[in-house]
Amino acid sequence: MNKAFLLFSGGIDSTYTAVKLADKYDKLILITYRTPGMINLHLAEQTARKIKNLFRDKIEHRTIDIREYISLSRGNIIKCIADNLKYHFFYSWCLGCKLGMHLRTIELCHQEGINTVLDGSNIYDSHALEQHKECEDFFETLYTENGIKFLSPFYNESNETKEISGYRRFLSKIGLYKPPTAKKVEYLKNAGIDIGASFVSQYRTIQPSCTISLFFNLPRIVLKFFFKEKSVGYLTYLRNTCANYKENTH
Repeated sequence: MNKAFLLFSGGIDSTYTAVKLADKYDKLILITYRTPGMINLHLAEQTARKIKNLFRDKIEHRTIDIREYISLSRGNIIKCIADNLKYHFFYSWCLGCKLGMHLRTIELCHQEGINTVLDGSNIYDSHALEQHKECEDFFETLYTENGIKFLSPFYNESNETKEISGYRRFLSKIGLYKPPTAKKVEYLKNAGIDIGASFVSQYRTIQPSCTISLFFNLPRIVLKFFFKEKSVGYLTYLRNTCANYKENTH
């Protein structure tokens, strides 16, 4: 069978990716990871059921608890604070969590003989370092080294040539506004997917949230206006964290 994993939060981007691509696979397996600090996990399950109602047996949804796995690969709050200081950025809690998800997904691919992994990353989510192009390239290389194809099919979709300006520019910098979200929402509504209420480009009623990430991200919103997070820092963090995990588990 033509199978693929899709990293699935239940949010607009991953839901849009699932609905757009479901017919391209015999089986699209939506993977929702339970990570440290996560709440409202049931929301992703509800959104997955809506997709399954559209595509029936083509869709499978799994919820996998990787809290201990993330603690091993990334470390706890104290470790993340230390890494933020060491690598001169403010996002190790979330970036380390994302790396752990990818490492676990690679293991699942090897276990089940699946060689394609999808996600809903997009170029507009500038607040999320894991969606920056250099991090996307890092993850793609990590999968390629393991014989797996990693795709973010709609990364550049609806790429606007004009620069975001005014208050939207500020909202974009703090992760609240993404230009293509409105078009994705319209597409999902037309497909019969209820995506709930929103605050700007945030639809929090259809996906889980991480409570602990607020401890890191609220100060980061202020700090990154004064101190630029350089890719050399967070890419070195990714390489070292990945290497340390492999060394400690083999």
